[in-house]
Amino acid sequence: MPTQPTADGVFTTGRLLHFPPAQVFATFADADRLATWWGPDGSSNTFELFEFKQRGRWKFVMHEPDCTH
Repeated sequence: MPTQPTADGVFTTGRLLHFPPAQVFATFADADRLATWWGPDGSSNTFELFEFKQRGRWKFVMHEPDCTH
């Protein structure tokens, strides 16, 4: 599903995951776990802001395997 931002800045994205919903939720709820999982294979993230709540915000830098941002 492509990302579709709305007028108020909220967007929805989709991905098919082969893990139980509880495991996916636990990963999204933990910035340290999410930092190693979110993004393309081999990438990692450094979160400056991580608000895991409705209308929460993320501010992060994604590090690619070739050391670019």
